[in-house]
Amino acid sequence: MIVFYSCSKNEVVLDDNNVPPPDTTINSAVYEDYINRCYILLNGREPDSLELSISLSRLKQNYLSKNAREVFLDSLFSNQEYLDRLYNLNRITILNDLDSNDITFQISLFNIYLQDITYQFAWPSLQYEVNRLDTLRKKTNDFLGRKASNKDLQLAMLNNYFFDQINMGAANYVIAAFQLFLNRNPTVQEQNSGVAMINGTSSVLFLEVGSSKDDFNRILFNSANYAEGITVANYMNFLFRNPTSVEMSNATQKFLTTQSYQLLQRDILITDEFVGLK
Repeated sequence: MIVFYSCSKNEVVLDDNNVPPPDTTINSAVYEDYINRCYILLNGREPDSLELSISLSRLKQNYLSKNAREVFLDSLFSNQEYLDRLYNLNRITILNDLDSNDITFQISLFNIYLQDITYQFAWPSLQYEVNRLDTLRKKTNDFLGRKASNKDLQLAMLNNYFFDQINMGAANYVIAAFQLFLNRNPTVQEQNSGVAMINGTSSVLFLEVGSSKDDFNRILFNSANYAEGITVANYMNFLFRNPTSVEMSNATQKFLTTQSYQLLQRDILITDEFVGLK
């Protein structure tokens, strides 16, 4: 706020570009707690002494400003440990701790059946499963190599032989998909539409028409409901509460525009609420 004085009156003029001055009274423990929690949540470990020292120095130089927080968080997102941790969280949650060896073994087993004339009647189905598992393996490597998004990885973890075995039947598949990715149960109408779609009947879900499991998966992951689901999950994980209606709207629109899971997380982790300043 800028105040101009004259001999006749005082006039207050508001400048929207003003930025509040940095808070120079922040306790050192707040800095260390913030750094430690961010490392644990994003990289799965506490910072070593050098990392802590560097982070403290940079954040203190800028009095823990939001811009300094963004730079600090971006450094954690750029660590390979961030991708490794996010991959493992997805793998444990979606596929019951399945690992790459399980995928490789199952592909090898299916390929053996594809060479056995006894299973010729099942060759189309076996090849379909091999293709889906190959896609899962490729998306995993692409994700860990920063060539695929978290959304791409989650879609591949949904659309494969192992997920089908864990959640057998169309009804269980729909319920599991909603719980895992939308963070809620489907309504009766949504479940009926999803089941019909997966079973090959034309149906409508989130105002989109589909008639296959691939259609169901595509509609689910391209919906605003998916963006809302991951928003709720991250608010609960970082702030232990649901987002407000304004926070939900802003986060959903930003994710639908940017498709960036990291930006969604960063916007929560730079808040004064997460830092502990309010």
